[in-house]
Amino acid sequence: MHARSIVIAVAATLASGCASSVHVAPRPGALGGLERIRGARANFDPAAFDEVFRKALHTIRTQGFTVTACDAELGVIGTSRVETDAPCGGTTCLARETAAVKLGYRRARVTVIREVWDSTLRAWRVPDDPVSVAAILRTERALLAAASGDHPGPTPNVSCVCTPGSCVASSEPRD
Repeated sequence: MHARSIVIAVAATLASGCASSVHVAPRPGALGGLERIRGARANFDPAAFDEVFRKALHTIRTQGFTVTACDAELGVIGTSRVETDAPCGGTTCLARETAAVKLGYRRARVTVIREVWDSTLRAWRVPDDPVSVAAILRTERALLAAASGDHPGPTPNVSCVCTPGSCVASSEPRD
């Protein structure tokens, strides 16, 4: 009898319009491409940590991202969303994306999360078509190449200060 009462209560809740507050965890593989998010990776010389961090910060900023999280000691950079046009299907779509950089002891990772506006759904969605996924991978690899030194370009010699917070990438030895 107790189970029947629960079923009736759930049915009444759903029928009353409260279903929008119910969140069901998606089944594995049903994340619309989010399971693909891994990022581009590259090795670098640990002695070049500060230089790679400066390049990464400079590259992220020159690509139009606004840095919102930055920690030179941990090698972490995060950005706010930026709206842009991005390839999707056979055309371009309104998109918004964020970027994140994580430097480890010998390895750098750049992750770009892109969502496109779906006018049919009237919602943002993670693109899953091959053209869009390939474009995201190219963007990640280009950012990584510029940051890790695999891409020609000058090493920024300016102090890279992140705001808000205190993040200074310098050539001084770390404690």
